[in-house]
Amino acid sequence: MTFPTCEQKKIVHAPSKDLFVKACPGAGKTRVIAERFLDRVEHIPKNHGIALLSFTNSAADQIRECCAEEGVGKRIGFPNFVGTLDSFISTYLVLPFGMDDVKERPQIIESWDSRGFRPVRIPEISPWPLSLDALVYGDDGLLVIDLDRVDLEARSAVESNLKAYQAEARRRLEFHRKKGYISCTDARHLALRRIRDPEQREELGKALAGRFTEILLDEAQDCNDEDLEIIAWLRDFGVPTIIVCDPDQAIFEFRTKCSPDRLEDAVKNHLECLLTGNFRSTPSICKAAATLRKDRPKPDVPLGEYKSDETPVYVLPYPGKKVLSDLGEAFRNLIDQHGCSMENSRAIAHKTKAAARSVGVTEPEEESTSTAFNLALAVSKYRAHSSTGPERLHALHDAERVILMRLRTKSKIIGEDPEKIGKKLGISDRWLRSVANSFLSRLPLPHEHKEPASWVEEARDLLAKVPEPPGILWKRTAKQILKAPNTSLGLVTSPLGIPYSSIHRAKGQQFEAVMFVIPPQNKYSPSKDLISNWQQRKMEEPNRVAYVAITRAQKVLLIAVPRDLHTDLCSILQAGEVPFEVRTLSNAATDPPGIELPLWGEV
Repeated sequence: MTFPTCEQKKIVHAPSKDLFVKACPGAGKTRVIAERFLDRVEHIPKNHGIALLSFTNSAADQIRECCAEEGVGKRIGFPNFVGTLDSFISTYLVLPFGMDDVKERPQIIESWDSRGFRPVRIPEISPWPLSLDALVYGDDGLLVIDLDRVDLEARSAVESNLKAYQAEARRRLEFHRKKGYISCTDARHLALRRIRDPEQREELGKALAGRFTEILLDEAQDCNDEDLEIIAWLRDFGVPTIIVCDPDQAIFEFRTKCSPDRLEDAVKNHLECLLTGNFRSTPSICKAAATLRKDRPKPDVPLGEYKSDETPVYVLPYPGKKVLSDLGEAFRNLIDQHGCSMENSRAIAHKTKAAARSVGVTEPEEESTSTAFNLALAVSKYRAHSSTGPERLHALHDAERVILMRLRTKSKIIGEDPEKIGKKLGISDRWLRSVANSFLSRLPLPHEHKEPASWVEEARDLLAKVPEPPGILWKRTAKQILKAPNTSLGLVTSPLGIPYSSIHRAKGQQFEAVMFVIPPQNKYSPSKDLISNWQQRKMEEPNRVAYVAITRAQKVLLIAVPRDLHTDLCSILQAGEVPFEVRTLSNAATDPPGIELPLWGEV
């Protein structure tokens, strides 16, 4: 069946009014949204636009790509808006107004960690760091630590010393705010203050209603109460909203804190539409996904390229208390056997570390403050197939900071915006971005060197060759900046060439081959609960995460599972009539392509 189906046509060409679209995985909802956007922009008055919003950068990027493929890439600019909900809030409700008692123009930080801002440390109390991303606004309007956002390893220590961590985190964030840096959480807080103020609510509501004739919101299942309040505010001023979601893919529970009935209440007056056909996956993968659902136990109907593909789901039991790097070899064997592209394959797990370890990546367990280590991480992220646009941009920022260290001391660089520093020093943004891009492109990947010292030596040579900015002399040598780290640089990219990421990072994407890694049971990885809930079809958050993992796969799905849980997993698949094949680490690595192994869980 080709695009568009009758269901898809109904949504693409529906008159401009409130719609609620429930879509299954692979139903083509992103393309449907893009097509509706392109159809509607042909019929709206001059200087009016449509806002097409998504929860994730990857979904927004897909929409931009769809428009570019249709040859109408320019349409996503003014007066239209295509981007994340965060960027919409920032653009129209925060940046134009600035912040009280702060002269600097606000710069909104998507993640304090990824931008290089140091976590809170209180060594005299606890060795565990606290990410600034763990702070949210409480009901009293003050910043508080959300323990659900704290790493499991650190949670007990932070909870025991909550007041001390909270006070230091507030002090640190206020310091950053005075310099113009605020988080997406801060931006939402500012936006809500404005739309709750009667006078500003009216003025802003009328202004945006006069600009936008329709709001298209994708991935609505991941919205929190504050997001839905902003959307409801726009509806109150007459802007039609098209809300698109798959409730089974709500995996940002640690962030959303959305009331269970809030989304249902928000769309109670919307016309409901369904997207049911799966254009992504094979019949086996559709059946595997259905074993997790309670409300929709019937498998989605495969309609796409792989609708007649008979490839089974693969199950790979592994021993031990840690995720094994041997799993990657087994996955690569399947990628080759089925003729899949390495670049379009992905190893994924709930935690990035587990996915990384499965494909041979060995990152140090302890956080490193070494400039050399951070540069090694930056070049690996910049060159990795699995990195997103924002990740590559963060890597560029890290490289820019290293270059700027030749002009100032390290303590004045970490956590600072390199473009701001460059402007103060008289360095143009264009020059800084150009040399940073060239520097990262020429740096060798860390795993190409057996010893950290040899990689650092080559990095020093390249840093020393970076030309001086026009009219400015370097103050520090490359050797003063890049010193061999005390810890191993680690293999930040897979020696097998297999891209990897967390499941959350892979959301909104699809891959020819997927290895879903279930880690061994421990206090940080409740894998037994995952399997137990799976047996009972309870869609708790870990099971929704598993659902997202499975539904990323187009042709090949390999589930790597601890040996003590694999019998239960096989029983689940067998009960769901899922064609599957059990492999072992030994035969996965040595069996020739095309060998026939027993189906239906017979070992």
